[in-house]
Amino acid sequence: MVTKNKKLIIFDTDGVIFKSQLLLHLSMHFGILNYVRTLYLCFLFGINYINIRELLEMVYVMFRGLKEEDLWRVYHKMRQVKHAQETIRYIKDRGHCVALISSGVPDFLMKHLSERLKADCGYGIDVKMDNGVFTGKFGGLLASPDGKVQVVEQILKVNKITWDDVIVVGDDRNNLDMMELAKVSIGFNSYYPVRKKAKYLVDSNDLRKVLDYINLEDNPSFDELSSSLRHEISFSWMQEFRRKGVHFGAVLVPFFAGINFSITLNLLMTITALFMFSELLRL
Repeated sequence: MVTKNKKLIIFDTDGVIFKSQLLLHLSMHFGILNYVRTLYLCFLFGINYINIRELLEMVYVMFRGLKEEDLWRVYHKMRQVKHAQETIRYIKDRGHCVALISSGVPDFLMKHLSERLKADCGYGIDVKMDNGVFTGKFGGLLASPDGKVQVVEQILKVNKITWDDVIVVGDDRNNLDMMELAKVSIGFNSYYPVRKKAKYLVDSNDLRKVLDYINLEDNPSFDELSSSLRHEISFSWMQEFRRKGVHFGAVLVPFFAGINFSITLNLLMTITALFMFSELLRL
């Protein structure tokens, strides 16, 4: 079935198509200490302490000397979420355009991934190679904080559509600029900044779950609207509980630190370790 209004569906890659982040897998190639450092830098990016450009500069410099064949080897070992190709095929069969965009994956790998999943296009950062060896230098639009918006605007111009025809599926704050401009935003296993802004939330290892909301935006029937409303209500209280819990916990940190600084510090270190362990499980 082909819909009347063509849409552009944008998928982030790390954490949406891939179950984890390519940067973390590449860092493992250089040892556990580099992995921990990269994980820490990703954490700083997640809490808005550094931007995407700063993250890439501090991480990709560690990869200097990496052979192109090693990049391909790590890429092919990346685990994908379930039914990624089937989801993209379903969307395209309805007459929509699918773009895969990443600010952490090299462009030549994104081009291969888009062909592999039968997407319309794929975009990543430009990495500089010298005789098949990574120089540590990178560039391109997607290496800048507003790069994703610029890339999407180029796609919109080619397809003669507007931001009102865009649906963004992402998990981290590097997608927020796109989500604010797009008609619809879907958080997929997303972090707090995205959960706060996204119109819909999906917590699943199955990418097909986003189709419920894409179909809803096509031609919503009363039954679909009712089903979506019930789904949102069932999750809204849990999301709100999580949000308030984070805020309440942050407020209490100075209070507990004043009572017992050592215990509070150990607790914060434990929470950080749990975060790192949860990311490790996604590899």
